[in-house]
Amino acid sequence: MITPQQTETIENHSLPINENLLSVVHLKPIEGFADKLNKFGVQHTKNAGNILFAQYEKMNSIYVIQSGLVALEIISTMGETKTIGICPPGVILGEVGLFSDYISTSQSRVLFKSKINVLSIKRMGNKLLEDSDIVLLLFRSLSSKLQLSTNQLGIMMLETLQARIAHILLECNKERVFLTHETLSTIIGASRISVTRHLREMQEQGIIQTQRGSILIINRNALKKLIV
Repeated sequence: MITPQQTETIENHSLPINENLLSVVHLKPIEGFADKLNKFGVQHTKNAGNILFAQYEKMNSIYVIQSGLVALEIISTMGETKTIGICPPGVILGEVGLFSDYISTSQSRVLFKSKINVLSIKRMGNKLLEDSDIVLLLFRSLSSKLQLSTNQLGIMMLETLQARIAHILLECNKERVFLTHETLSTIIGASRISVTRHLREMQEQGIIQTQRGSILIINRNALKKLIV
């Protein structure tokens, strides 16, 4: 669950940032897709905290985010909530339900007051699939999400530990990143000792400077080269 610790402006909103939000997928809208779908649905205004769809719920609707901000979250069997995706205006959710009886593996929660256009798959599905332009946009949307997820998997599982550290620091898009060594090790799935060793090496190279409870980025270009 996102809880306020520090803030970063995304889509003109003050978005709380914590260790659960640093390695999430930031979904991007497909140009022209939202405009194509908006004429088919019904607009709803949702307040912060409202759930668009629940985890393990069958996807019966398509959701077009017109304004505001929405998070995708997963809830563990222990009740812990983790943010896995951030959806700005223009992003479409639930479109995979057009092609199969899809059961969502995540829940969608509104972060800020948002306008959401909701399309019933049962009522509008066939009509949408009859439009070749919409079908093409659907596949582009699904392909984009698959690519983002694959890239994220590569960051967290296939790259070197040093590259994963660099990715997390760069994703924060700040000069000073408020992360402890222990929190950083939890995010990337490595031991605290290993993370501390790599951070020390990066500091000796003049790339970063570690401070109590934070990491100061000294040379962003050198940090980027670690993930090439």
